[in-house]
Amino acid sequence: MPAKKPRKRKEPNLSFITVWDDRWMDWQELWAADLWFKVLQFSPSYELARKCRAGELTGGETLPADFDAVLAVYDDLGDVQIPHDEWMEQRQYRYMGHLGKRPSTAQLGIVRHDAPNKASDITGGLEAYLAKQWIVEGKPSSVIAAIPLGMSKAEIIKQIEAMLDGLMPDSHIVADGSPKYQVADKRNDLPSVDRYCRVMRIKLRRPKLTNWQIGVIAKLSTAHSDYIRANRNRPDVDLTTERNALKILTSRALHRGHMIAENAARGIFPSYAKCEHALPADYAFIRP
Repeated sequence: MPAKKPRKRKEPNLSFITVWDDRWMDWQELWAADLWFKVLQFSPSYELARKCRAGELTGGETLPADFDAVLAVYDDLGDVQIPHDEWMEQRQYRYMGHLGKRPSTAQLGIVRHDAPNKASDITGGLEAYLAKQWIVEGKPSSVIAAIPLGMSKAEIIKQIEAMLDGLMPDSHIVADGSPKYQVADKRNDLPSVDRYCRVMRIKLRRPKLTNWQIGVIAKLSTAHSDYIRANRNRPDVDLTTERNALKILTSRALHRGHMIAENAARGIFPSYAKCEHALPADYAFIRP
């Protein structure tokens, strides 16, 4: 039989935009917001903030030294132990969506070598842009660039991409109407955050599993997981190496997921850098 052709991965629709009342979010921001909601469910600091605002603290809890910062985030993003649809309606677009019309490019003018007044056309275009479109779109930070018309379209696109790459991580929209909560750097690996959430969810639902078993279910390493599954009933095959590798990967995923959750509770997402005042991981308060 001829080998099956690998299925082509479907690329996300980069132009996908959703609007809620007077705010909008693009596809990546929607994904990041969904993950932010999920990781906050695993933050013990954020759960203490929920209890505090609900009047459920007993007085015997150990509060983080920066609890005021966590409370400030909770006052904005609210309870995350509720259905996501409810949270999205109440909080997501309000604090993570852009206010105003979606920003778009604008032609400010054309400089011509034979024009008597080379600057007047550009000055007028810039003034018109700043007076109307820029304000309607929430005053986004914008790059003003010169594009020689004699260049090929492919070369123009290549140089613009290089220009924008040089501005990262500040090339995301920064404006009066920009979200209060947004990803710290859009180059962050959101699929990895999703994977860490999955690992923590498996540990929550099946607490008796060892780390290597969690790694198999979560497929942290497809090669190791497939090998263990294929040979699990063969006493003559030593699976120690594969199990140890998955144990390490799972331990790392759980640690990173915990740090991302605790940083998210302080308004920083996604970051698995050490959170100075993070509380120990606790799954007891989370809904399965």
